[in-house]
Order: sequence, then structure tokens, then C-alpha cells
Amino acid sequence: MKKAGQENVHHLFQCLYWYGIRHVFVCPGSRNAPLINAAVAQQGFELHSVVDERAAGYMALGAAKISQKPAIIICTSGTALLNLFPAVAEAHQLNIPLIVFSADRPTRLINRWENQAIDQRRVFGKYTNAYIEWKGIMELQRSLGKVERIANKINSRTQFPDKGVVHLNFHFSEPLYFPEPIKKVKPFSLTTEVKSHSQVQLPANKSLCGKTLMVLCGTGDFNINTEQEIKNLAEKNALILCDLTSAYRKYQSNDYWELFCNSISEEFWKKNKPDTLITCGSFLLNKNLKSLIRKYPPKHHIHLADRNIIRDTYFSNPIVCSSLGSPFMDSIQDNKDFKHLWTEQMSDHTIRLHSKIENTVDMNDLWAIDSFLKIIPKNAILHVANSMSVRYVAVCGADSQLSIYANRGTSGIDGCVSTAVGAALADKEHEHYLICGDLAFFYDANGLWLDKVPDNLKILLFNNQGGNIFDMIPGPSGSQAKSFFTTPHSRTAKNIADDFQLQYAVAHSKNTFTQHLSDFITINSNFILEVITHPEQNQAMWHNVKQ
Repeated sequence: MKKAGQENVHHLFQCLYWYGIRHVFVCPGSRNAPLINAAVAQQGFELHSVVDERAAGYMALGAAKISQKPAIIICTSGTALLNLFPAVAEAHQLNIPLIVFSADRPTRLINRWENQAIDQRRVFGKYTNAYIEWKGIMELQRSLGKVERIANKINSRTQFPDKGVVHLNFHFSEPLYFPEPIKKVKPFSLTTEVKSHSQVQLPANKSLCGKTLMVLCGTGDFNINTEQEIKNLAEKNALILCDLTSAYRKYQSNDYWELFCNSISEEFWKKNKPDTLITCGSFLLNKNLKSLIRKYPPKHHIHLADRNIIRDTYFSNPIVCSSLGSPFMDSIQDNKDFKHLWTEQMSDHTIRLHSKIENTVDMNDLWAIDSFLKIIPKNAILHVANSMSVRYVAVCGADSQLSIYANRGTSGIDGCVSTAVGAALADKEHEHYLICGDLAFFYDANGLWLDKVPDNLKILLFNNQGGNIFDMIPGPSGSQAKSFFTTPHSRTAKNIADDFQLQYAVAHSKNTFTQHLSDFITINSNFILEVITHPEQNQAMWHNVKQ
């Protein structure tokens, strides 16, 4: 690579900084030296050095989630790039903007048995919004105009057709290092124009409304137009149910609806289902309600779209629009009786739930999470890992004012710790809490491998000696191969906390948990509070609550 090629790389980072990108997650290597040097030279970036590429990908995901701006990941050649695939898939599923910069060998050395070289071209396939190759003239001569066109494409394709991933693969030849400073040139042809979906209003058809109305808000980012529609529907006494990670939870009709809908029967749904279902967002945690809607759909289904790509979750071929429009809103009848019918049932469930939780003798996961949710600061950010953790928080009815994040795009346990770390790094104004199970924690422990774990991150770790979710669901719990589902172990997080210099405490009983919980909330430092529980007690409590 010539010095002119290095100047092109420096100019690209300058352009991306101009677009407002601030967080760069750097994985070590040599082939990616031109990228690292350019990122360091551009003052203003917050650079984070992360050894593990898989952890770096999820940290960038967390930073992009919380900042609503793309984050950059830099990695070297070979299998380093493949380790980013889980985070790329999650970003694609949840429409999180990410920029992946991968260093590669020159094209003439691909498929030549070259060391540390694989075919990196389009390696993420359909999980990216765009793939760009940096080669040839970009290495040999100064091409600032082309650099700016590439920067424009990166900026637009992280946002369109929906927010997502852009992958740049840089074919670098040696030399890779240039000790002389690179002269900076002010960008001159950058544009902020980004395509967006067309605004489609619901057809003026009063029959679409029906007499009873349910609003179901799935996972999704905040959109001011969608919020106004949800607010208007709330004023019409619509029954509003919001997924744990929805941006509109403050409008939901009852904070404990998840528990109720986990156990409602087909008979109840058929008798009390709405005439019209309005949905927004994407993924929905509540499997039972989703199944009932698919099996016994309402007469009408309208989807409020705040993105371009829409999935038919309920096999209902919904009417898709970005605005309900005045004719529809004016034709809505008062839903007070229908809403009261549902919320009264939810309130009865809530009373029974708290009675069961508070009267439990032995400590269990559900009791500890419920106790924690009662005192978590309302201005904090809560991250919830998969798989039982997110379900526990949902049925406990976390306060609707609390901001909650979870990797529900792929719903895997990989990256739960790293995502929370990345979010805490990008948002130092808030305390970040992570509720996490033992397997998700140990699997992603490299997410803590930083110079300094951010002080505004605290982890509430539930160690029940294995994958406790497989004790909860039918099938694995009765299998002779149960140990291969639950992966039992006897490890604790103490040594990990010591290695990464985190505050640590462990609770084996309700008394010790209550004592440590106060410090966990008030101490101004990173902290792991490990809660040791027993699978049998967790299983008994979960089934007792769901009855």
C-alpha cells in the first residue's frame, strides 16, 4: 500500500466522524494497522480496545443501541471476522446500525494458501444492508472524492432500507505502517440525505375498527409518529400491551400483563379477543399470546409501520400503514368495558403473584428479581439476558418508566454481557444494570476483558448451576440426556470478578441477599452481586406462579 492509500483511509475516518459517529471498537492485529492508525489519528473518537472479536461486536451493538448512532468495529483478517457474525445477525434482526471494517489480504492472494487468509468477501451474506470492497485504486493513489462517496454510502445504508449493518472489506498490501503524519483535508461532498419509507395512511374504512380494540407493541426503537398514534389510542381506552423491550411501555394498560397472558386459555381468548388488533414494532416475547392470535385471529389486523421491511408475524396479512388517520380514530368506540375486563383479570393475577412470591420460604430467582425491581432507580437502564432472565423480569412487571434492553433479535445467550458493557461505555450519564443467568455470564465473560470495566455497570448474576430454563419447559426436564441440556456446573464468578477488578458479593439466602442489595444499588462502582439458587426451588416457584 502506498502512502496515498493510507491518506484515503484517514479521510474515510474523518468523514465518518463528520457524520456524528463516535464509538470505535478496535480488535488487535497487524493487517488492520492502517485502520487502527487512522482511527487513532482522528481526534474525537472514543476508542475501545477489545481482544475478543465476538465481544467487540456485541459491545458495538450495545453502544449503537443506546446512542442511536452507528458504531464501528475494526478487526484483522481471517477467522477474526467470522467471530463478528453473531453480533451482525443480532443487529440485522433488531435494526441496529453497525459498521464492520475488516482488513484482508490483497485480492491476488485470496485462495492461494496464504497464511491467516480466508475468503472474506460478502461473508455476512443477507445480514448486511451493503457490502463494499476497498481495493485497487484506493490503495495506490489519492482518491478523496471516491472516499467521500463511500462515506456517503455507509451513512445512508446503515439507515436504509432499515437500520442495519454495512461491511467494508479492505484489501491491504504491505507496507501497512507509515510513521509520517497524514495531512488532513476538509470533507467537501458529504450529504446527510437518507431515504425513508413512504408515509401511508390507513384507508378511510370505518368497518376496520370494530367494537373492541387491542394494541400490541413489540420490540422496537422510539418513533415520534408511532408514539403519537399509541398515545391517541390510549386516550380512546384501547387495551395496550407492550413487550418488555418496547419503546412505548409507559402507555401499557397493566405492567403485569405478561404473567396473565402466559396462562390464558384458548376459551378465554376466543370469548374475549378483540375485533381489531393494532400492532407495531417487531418481536414479541409472549409465546402463548402469539400462538393464540395465530390460531384464532381477530377480524382485522392493522400494523403501524415505522420501518420499510415488515414481517407477517401472525400469518394474518395485516394492513400496513404509518398513520391510522382521522376517519379511523373518529370511528373508535369507547373501549372502557373491554379494557376493564382484561385489566381486572390482570390485577387478580398480580395479587396472587405477589402473595406467592412474598410468602416463599426459600430464596429463588423470581423472589430476588422481584425484590430488585422494587428498588432499582427509575432513571437507570436495565439490560436483561436470555433465556429465563428476560421471562422473570416480564412476569414480575417491571415499572413501565424503566428503560429495558435485551438481545431479542436472535434471542441467544451469546453477547449479553458485552452488549451491556458497550451500552455503559457509550452512556456514562446513567447507571446500567444487567440481570443475567450463569451460562450467559460465563459464556460471555470476555465481555469484561477491558482496561477498565465501566463503573456505571452492575451485574445481578443468578447462578443456579446450569441452564435452568430447561428445567422449566416440557421435554428436556424428563429426558435421560437432561445434563446435556442444562450443562450443570459448580463454578462461581468470584475469580472472574477478581481478574477483571470488579466489586463482588455473593448471596446464598434471602437475608444475605437483602443485606448486599443495598450496597449493590448505592455503591458508585462496577459490581457483581452473585445470587446462588437451587434449580428445584426455581422450578417449583415458576410453575406455582404460572398456574
